[in-house]
Order: sequence, then C-alpha cells, then structure tokens
Amino acid sequence: MPHSGIRSARILWLGPTYAKRRLSPKVGPYGFDITPFLYYNLITMRTNLNSQNARSRKDSTNPNPIELKELPSSSTEAHWIRKALKEEPFNRILKEFNRYIGENIHYFILGGFIRDVLIRNILSIEVKRHDLDIVVDLDEELYLKISQLSGKLSRTPFGGFRWFPINSPIYVDIWSIANNYNVKRFGLRPDISNVLRGVPFNLGRICFDMRKHNIFDGGCLEGIKSQQILYNPQQEYLPHIQAVRAIGLYRKTGFSFDASVYQLLRRKDWQTKKKNAERYLISNLKSSRDVTKTFSILNRMV
Repeated sequence: MPHSGIRSARILWLGPTYAKRRLSPKVGPYGFDITPFLYYNLITMRTNLNSQNARSRKDSTNPNPIELKELPSSSTEAHWIRKALKEEPFNRILKEFNRYIGENIHYFILGGFIRDVLIRNILSIEVKRHDLDIVVDLDEELYLKISQLSGKLSRTPFGGFRWFPINSPIYVDIWSIANNYNVKRFGLRPDISNVLRGVPFNLGRICFDMRKHNIFDGGCLEGIKSQQILYNPQQEYLPHIQAVRAIGLYRKTGFSFDASVYQLLRRKDWQTKKKNAERYLISNLKSSRDVTKTFSILNRMV
C-alpha cells in the first residue's frame, strides 16, 4: 500500500498528462520511484530548449516587419513633446522618477501620452491625458529602484508596475524592456524597436527617448493625420484584449476604424473570452459604466 500512496501523490503532482500516459515506474537505488524526477527533468529540458530556440530567432524571419521611422530631437514633434512634459503634473512626476532611477538609465515614454500630445498639436483637439507609460532599459534592479517612489505601487496584469504618485490625478505604468510582454512571449531581442513592433495598433506605436529626445514612430503620425485606427501587429497575441482596446481608442480619439479592425471585431474572440476581457477592462477603467459602455459599442460595431 505504501507504493500506491506514492503513486497517487505522483499523479497529483504531474497532473493529467502523467495520469493519462501512465508512465512505467522507474526505481532508484534505494527502492524509491523516481519517475516524477525523470519526468520533471524532461519537461525542464524541453522548456529550456524552446526558450533557447525562441531567443535565437532572428527578427527578420517575420514575414511582415513593421518599419520604424526616427524623428530627431530638432523636429517640431519632439519640441511639442518636450513642452508637454514640462506641464504639471508630468514635470513633477518625471523629476521624482529621474531622481530614483538614476541619470544613467535609459528610458522612454511610450504610446498614449505621445499620441495625445500630437493630436492636440496636429488636429487642435484636446485629449485628456490620465497616465504615462514608461519603458526602462533595466531589469533585475528595476523594482529596487522604483520601490522608493512616493505613493502607491502595484503590479499590472502584464508584469509591469503601476505607480500612483501622491497628490496626482494620473498614474504611471512602468516596465522593463526585457520584461515587455511581446519581447518575452516571442523570444525577441530586448530593445525598444521590438517593444514598439509589439504594439498592435498604429496609434500606440510611438515613443519618445527621454535621454536623446528623439522619436521612434511606427505609423502613429500617419494614423493621426488620416484619423484612422489600424490593427497590424507584428505578431498577434490576446486578440480578445485587443478588441476592447480598439473600442477604447475609438472612444478616446473618435477616429474611424480601418478594415483590419472590423475584421478583428468580427472574429468574436472578445465574446468567447469575454470574462478575461472584462477583467482587463476593470483593471484599466475607473467605473463599471465604462466597461458596460465598451461592450455595448462592441456589440453595435459587429
């Protein structure tokens, strides 16, 4: 009977895969069943091999590479962004962030803030800015550095940090380049170009280098000028989340959808995984009314 107890524990530990395959027991030198350890080593070896293969993949193997354009620090767009970052509360927040992160650490402002500043200056439309997205070229030491920031700090659904500075109406999402969701999921080289290529919509694919003051753009400027939202990820992931993000962009900017966005919405991924999409929305929106309104717009769109 002792052996059957060990066998039951082994099945619980290894889960349904072992129970289904009924692996033959392997007895070690002291009479113990060592199957779990052998099986664990096989799984670990296979996982490590997959990770190594993913890391060794070249970005050029992707059949649809996204072109990134660099705008120098002397450009009009860079001047607009520098000016906006001097406004409060952004100026105060970035001063505190710089103080703790260190002057030698490279970081970027990504996505929504940059887009909204450009919309204000190109289209003369004021878009309320309620957050900052910061990507830092730092990994293991990131938490130690940002844990000293004033206010509240919590984890985000995708592995970053959300900072709520004291007496500030905005929050700041912070994550390292190496821990970016797209970079980790597809085993890409950890640099800002692969972070940008992982952004699924043209209106979010832009960043401002806080050290060099230049801009990297992957279609955001063109999207603002044409007032159109385009869905063209380098590698697709979490389409049900992207569906509700598309509605968020529509509600914020009022821009029209390209055919690629309608194709995404009609796939109904957001319906089959609606609970996951709801959890994402609740973590990113301020009220349940916003969640309800987003899904009602989705229903009308399809």
